[in-house]
Amino acid sequence: MKQHWTASAGSIVLLASLFITNSTAQKLVNTPVNIEVKARNEAVSENPWVVLGGVAHHSCRTCGFREDNPGLALQWQSPWFAELTGLENTRLTAGAYINSNNRNSVFAGAQWLPYSYGPLKLGLQAVLITGYKEAVITPVLLPLVSVETQHVGVDLYAVPKMAKVSAALFATFKVRF
Repeated sequence: MKQHWTASAGSIVLLASLFITNSTAQKLVNTPVNIEVKARNEAVSENPWVVLGGVAHHSCRTCGFREDNPGLALQWQSPWFAELTGLENTRLTAGAYINSNNRNSVFAGAQWLPYSYGPLKLGLQAVLITGYKEAVITPVLLPLVSVETQHVGVDLYAVPKMAKVSAALFATFKVRF
């Protein structure tokens, strides 16, 4: 008799849980659910760029500047950075290269590319760079033109003529997988 009571109690608990579960499920089905769907940019744009160094062309052709600048860097989109700044179309960037003074440079900063037309993007890059003569860390803000396909790209920078700095055009080459 005791076994029968245990089985019946177990059956009652099982039926009660099914009833509660079904009535809860019914409420959930009849309750409208607000789901916010945000449009994503191109899925491939989520992949980081690997920057493979670059080349420079200086206005001073007799100053002895190095014009091949091997290096390695990354560019990536960061949702928290975009939220922090309130700017869309931003990327963070960091890397190292041999600069035009033939010194090692390390940099970190951000790109803002608010204008685009097909594979062409226009904006600014703001970075902090080491390895230049005047300061341990040099802040730099440069205009940026980026030409990007799905897997390869080139970034073009214009360095203006300033005191002790030759004007230059600088190009970096990048890939993503």
